[in-house]
Amino acid sequence: MKAHTITIVFFSFFLISMVFAQEAKIKLRQTGFGKIPKEVHFTVHNIGETLITNVTIFVDGNVSKMIKGITSPGKGFAFFLYLDPGEHLIEVKTPEGAYDSVRVTVSSIQEKPPYIPPEEPKSFLEEYLMLIGLAALIVIIVIIAWLLTRKPRLKV
Repeated sequence: MKAHTITIVFFSFFLISMVFAQEAKIKLRQTGFGKIPKEVHFTVHNIGETLITNVTIFVDGNVSKMIKGITSPGKGFAFFLYLDPGEHLIEVKTPEGAYDSVRVTVSSIQEKPPYIPPEEPKSFLEEYLMLIGLAALIVIIVIIAWLLTRKPRLKV
């Protein structure tokens, strides 16, 4: 009787460790912003040992989008959301029980593109110096070739 109990206990520990080893796990990360501050980029990676399917994305507790598909262990995918200015809780869940969340703050200040001063106009010589030099070189080469290939005059 005691041997059966010990066997059952060891078998139970083995099964529990196998169940936890097969647990679905995901990692959600914010990777940056888009061209405007409202566009926020994220990645989701499968860090568990099982496949994950149909990732549901929640913004502040409300379903925002559902990404259908299968993600293998060690793989991931990227997505983006358009969020209003302020702080938001982004959550991802799968039917397999995987869950992760991240807090994101979206700025209400619109970033301005960097100032690029207009180019100063160039003078004719600065703009066409290369072409003038090339034309002069071609003329010199043609004159030298003509001088080398012309026939000498016969003396009378």
